[in-house]
Amino acid sequence: MPGSAREVGHAEEEGVVFEWLAAPRAVAGQASGVSGVKAARMRLGAPGPDGRQAPVEIEGGDFDLPAGLVIKALGFDPEPVAALFPRAGPRRLALGARSGLTCAA
Repeated sequence: MPGSAREVGHAEEEGVVFEWLAAPRAVAGQASGVSGVKAARMRLGAPGPDGRQAPVEIEGGDFDLPAGLVIKALGFDPEPVAALFPRAGPRRLALGARSGLTCAA
């Protein structure tokens, strides 16, 4: 998730389409690779005791997003990314162990 309106704007300029109020359910595909992500549409429910509206699934709101590559979100803190992708291979990223930069596989 982008951290600022500027980052959202830059991403949209590059062709990123944000699916707001959607929850991923599963990665679709076969042993040969990923074909998409199965997701559910959500809406904001009634405010809770803290005043925050929690997302609520819309019945019948399931949809598929075509994808050739899915990158799991790693969170906000630095991760040892190179350790998460130990081998390069078909349809995989190769990362430099020290730099964490992608390189040709």
